[in-house]
Amino acid sequence: MMETSLLLVTVILSALVATSVSLSCLQCQVHGDQTCTGTPQMCPPEAEVCVSTVKSNLTDGAERKTFRRYCGDRNLCSLTGSYSVPTGKIKLSSSCCYTSGCAPPTPLLPADKTEKNKVSCKGCPTKEGKPCPSDVTMECTGDEDKCISVTFVSGHSETSVAGCSTPALCDRMYNVTDGSIKTQIHMVCQSRSAGLQQSFFLFIISTTLLLKITW
Repeated sequence: MMETSLLLVTVILSALVATSVSLSCLQCQVHGDQTCTGTPQMCPPEAEVCVSTVKSNLTDGAERKTFRRYCGDRNLCSLTGSYSVPTGKIKLSSSCCYTSGCAPPTPLLPADKTEKNKVSCKGCPTKEGKPCPSDVTMECTGDEDKCISVTFVSGHSETSVAGCSTPALCDRMYNVTDGSIKTQIHMVCQSRSAGLQQSFFLFIISTTLLLKITW
């Protein structure tokens, strides 16, 4: 009986110690078609998984690809989609793993689809600290059949964009940590409308922002 009690106490203490230890994830960033390995760094307590993300930022005809590994939460896992604004398009794809020091697999970006889908949305390029105007619309293409409004918040800076999005990027809220930068992402869409909701907060992986933003 005494041995059983001691064993139970040991198991409980081990579980408590395990939960008090933060996750550590590989963290790195590289541009172009390359990938990086990075070094393990401790994550904040709210981080749930280790994440790899590939992002393509197409702005005024020029494409910039970025690969990152970082601490994040489970809502980022298997996230693949795109959204467009008048000045360009963002495509992204993420994968996860769940133990300290693990290496999430390299995700694949979604394919380009250029055919019009008969959906029109309010289109708004990046404007520091200003709301999106209501009189500019854009025609959506491919699987981007949702209207999205995005507000990027990083510290005291705030930027708004609006355009067309794939459904996978809608109605999501998640957190990303990159060193000392903590990112909260809240996404809300409408189905088929040129007027968009403004209650969309996106605090994304880096302090720089979409389409003149390097995320």
